[in-house]
Amino acid sequence: MEILVLGDSLPFGRPNHGICRDLTWPYLLAKELNCGLQIRARGGATMIDTVTEANSLNGYWFEELNARKFDAVFVQAGIVDCCPRLVPRRIHSLISRVPGFGRLERSPYAYRLFGGPWVNEERFARSLEKLMKVLSAISRMSFFIEIAEPAHYLLENVGNFSASVVNYNDIIVRNSGVSNFVLWHAPDKNSHYLLPDGHHLSLSGHQAVARACFDKYQKIL
Repeated sequence: MEILVLGDSLPFGRPNHGICRDLTWPYLLAKELNCGLQIRARGGATMIDTVTEANSLNGYWFEELNARKFDAVFVQAGIVDCCPRLVPRRIHSLISRVPGFGRLERSPYAYRLFGGPWVNEERFARSLEKLMKVLSAISRMSFFIEIAEPAHYLLENVGNFSASVVNYNDIIVRNSGVSNFVLWHAPDKNSHYLLPDGHHLSLSGHQAVARACFDKYQKIL
């Protein structure tokens, strides 16, 4: 048995917060399931990037061959897509060098005036449709992990975009199905589940995700 993890940086640990590799939810889940593990997540990845990675894996490992599929793939992505931004992604690295822009990025007022997501809801939905197709070619089962609502520094600097998170989660459910959507958190516990940056997982968050993924997998079986 082998599982695959796709998505952004949330599946990874944070050694400076005492979260090493073996304490992250993919490793906790693999240990609980007693299975092999492949992680092809990448920091800063959107759902669009996740589709690209899945297509690459299909082309390298599965396409045109009757190869053994992964038993399950777990996708954790979406916060990079829906979090409000002040400038489009294609020019962000350039604009971020402008003096004073970093201060502007820590102003909820600026986000209320002209902030917007890097991946709008329509593109997010289209990406999920494409991802579902390729995942069916590389895995027997696919699971999508709930996007957590913002907390801590992210909430303070950007503002409360929880309503947007709910919309993006709804898009995931519509494309993947309720039975494949992994609910794992409660907003009133975000201060416990998330690190001070407001979106990466704390040790408790990794444990909660691993437990929810294990329970969902067991129910499908």
